[in-house]
Amino acid sequence: MFWSFTLAEYINYRSSYEGAERAKWIHTSSTHALLANINRGKNTTPYKADDFNPYAQQADKGDKDKVITAPPIKLFNAMQNTLSNE
Repeated sequence: MFWSFTLAEYINYRSSYEGAERAKWIHTSSTHALLANINRGKNTTPYKADDFNPYAQQADKGDKDKVITAPPIKLFNAMQNTLSNE
């Protein structure tokens, strides 16, 4: 399935997959923050959903997704090398 994609189809597939993963983590991190806030002490700071979300922590650090932001020619060459080695 993967190898039948064009480069544009792969990039679109990858970004939609990542969007779905981010949406799942928003839900999960909200649930974790709720449970942590229910069980926290009186004089402690409340938790935020971003405290449990790895994508929010990546954004704070300034990390970017290396596959999507890579120049398409590098990705194409890597795919071509993989195919030629088979």
